Amino acid sequence: MTSPPTKPRKVAFILPPPNHGTLEKPTWRSVSIRVRCTEIAQWLGRYGTQVHLVIDESVAPRLADGSLDGIDLFVILQTLSDHTDLVDALLAAGKCVVTDVCDDVSRYEGLLARSWENARKAAAITVPTRWLADRLGPLTDRPIHLVHDAVEGPPHRIRGPAPDGPLHLFWYGWQHKVGVVQRRLDRLRAYAHRRRPIELTVMSDLYGIRDEMATVLAAGDDRLTIRGEHWSMEGFDAEMARADIALIPFDTKIDFSGRSPLKLMQALWQGRLAVSEDLESYPDFAPFGVLHGDIVDGIDHMTADPDRALADLSRAQHYIRDTYMPSVLAHRWQAVLGEILTEFQKPR
Repeated sequence: MTSPPTKPRKVAFILPPPNHGTLEKPTWRSVSIRVRCTEIAQWLGRYGTQVHLVIDESVAPRLADGSLDGIDLFVILQTLSDHTDLVDALLAAGKCVVTDVCDDVSRYEGLLARSWENARKAAAITVPTRWLADRLGPLTDRPIHLVHDAVEGPPHRIRGPAPDGPLHLFWYGWQHKVGVVQRRLDRLRAYAHRRRPIELTVMSDLYGIRDEMATVLAAGDDRLTIRGEHWSMEGFDAEMARADIALIPFDTKIDFSGRSPLKLMQALWQGRLAVSEDLESYPDFAPFGVLHGDIVDGIDHMTADPDRALADLSRAQHYIRDTYMPSVLAHRWQAVLGEILTEFQKPR
C-alpha cells in the first residue's frame, strides 16, 4: 500500500529583496513573485505548512549559521538573478530544492540561460501552465509539476464600454513585445475609421524603447489616439480602471513566456473585457468569448452584443474564483511540494 505524500511542515521560498510598498508592508513589483509566492504563503500557513520568505542573498550565511536547518524544502523563484551558487550551496547541504520556472527558459541565452541549468539540477520543477510543462518535459529528466498562477485581490465590479464615444483599449507587457502591438495598429486604425474612435494606452518599461515607442505614437491620427505610459503598480490599476477592453496580442516568434492566462485573468478579475490571440494555451477560457485569432475580431465580438459580453465576463469571474484564487491553489502547492518531498526522502 502506497503511503500518502508527506505534508511539508516548513517551506522556504527564495526571492529577491522587496522593491515596493512600505517598511511595514513590503511587496514586490514582479507579479510572478506575488502570484506564485506571497499571495499563496498565508494560505499555506492556514493549511498547516509554515512558509518562510528568505531573501536570496541571505541564504549562504544562514546555511552557515544553521538557521535554515529546520526547513523541509526550498522553492527558488525565477528572477533575473544568477542563482547558480545558491542552488549549488543548497544541494551540497543535502537540501530538497525545487525551482519554479515561469518562462521558456530553455530558449534563453547568456546569463539568463543559467536559470534552465539550475532548474535541471533541482529535485523537481514547478511551472504555471500545461503548455510550459509539455515544452520543457522532453528537455529534462526532472519531474515537472503544474501549479497555476493565482489571481490577486478581490474581484472588481464588471463594466463594459459606453455605447458611444471613444473606445478605451489597454495593452500592457514587456518592452520587447511592443512590436506586437505596433503590427496591429493598421487594423486598429481601420476599425477606428469604420466604427468608432479608439484611445489606446500602451504601458511598459518605456525607458529602454524610446525609438520603438516614438514609432508607435506616430501611428496615431484623429481617430486613433495612442498614449504611452511607463509601467507602475499604481498606474496599472488606474489604467485598467479606465479601460474598456484589455488587448493581449500574441506572436510565437518573440514570446519566451510560459503562456499563462495571468494577463487575461488580471483584466477579467478587475471587471474588464479582454481579448487574447493565444488560442492554444488556455482553452478553459474559450467559453467566455475572450479568445480570438485577431484582436479586431475580438473587439467586434465584444461590442456587437455588450449584454452577452458582460454575461460572459461575469461567468469568467466565477470560474476564476473557483479555480485560481490563492486559497484554492495553496492546496495544490501543498500537495505538489508534499509529493516532491516524499520522493526526495526515499532511500537511494
